[in-house]
Amino acid sequence: MSRNGISHEVTRPYLHSERFSDFTIICRGARFSAHRVFLCPQSKWFDRCCSGDFLESNSREVELHGDLLTAVECMISFFYTGDYSDFSVIGSDFKHFEELHAHVYATADKYEIPRLKDLALKKLRAKLFSQNKQGMRAAAKAVFEDVLLRDTDHVLQDAVLGVWMASDMNASDHGFMLSALTEMPQFASELTLRLLADRKRSLATMTLTRPEAIAAVKNQETIQSIVVSSVKANVEIQTAKLEAIIAQKDAEIAKLQLAR
Repeated sequence: MSRNGISHEVTRPYLHSERFSDFTIICRGARFSAHRVFLCPQSKWFDRCCSGDFLESNSREVELHGDLLTAVECMISFFYTGDYSDFSVIGSDFKHFEELHAHVYATADKYEIPRLKDLALKKLRAKLFSQNKQGMRAAAKAVFEDVLLRDTDHVLQDAVLGVWMASDMNASDHGFMLSALTEMPQFASELTLRLLADRKRSLATMTLTRPEAIAAVKNQETIQSIVVSSVKANVEIQTAKLEAIIAQKDAEIAKLQLAR
């Protein structure tokens, strides 16, 4: 049952249908026939767009900017079915399900569709729960580098950081983690802060048995050592880049002096 009280059994046949369509959504050149009666009750953004004193309310079409086509397709599917398929879109804009769900969450946030945000977060958490390393890495990149969210919205970050902290990675995963954290300095910084806060909290309220406590501390020590290594490596990379720029400028200056 959709939010406006109309069963999805009723709305589903109108997905991508021009029958009774009274609105068009445009994204990256693709045009989607839509129905305001299904969009507006589920999205405050579309409600304002369609009913306010805007150009779109008169032209009966809106062009969305800055959005990935796949995420918009998932949003439109949700309007009519209450769900969206992930298997049909992997390989288009995304290689991993985790990326898709993060972008759908951001799209739902932008267009004020709370139920779609909840669904995307649920799907993301389900994928993260499997602790697939490449998926975890893709999720971290999507959340900390790609999607745009309000500064007060930390739900996706919490989900990603939580699964990395709870992961059973060990010393054999050092190379994978070092590479991931070096490439994503913001993620590395947030993970470090979260680990330190978690350790402080754990020590203050230690209720684990001795073996459990030892295992937990060792796991965190492994992750923290890798985080520290990644930070050092990132500093070295940035230093090397700066030195290369300086060397290039020196060469340009020397060339100009010779030309004189």
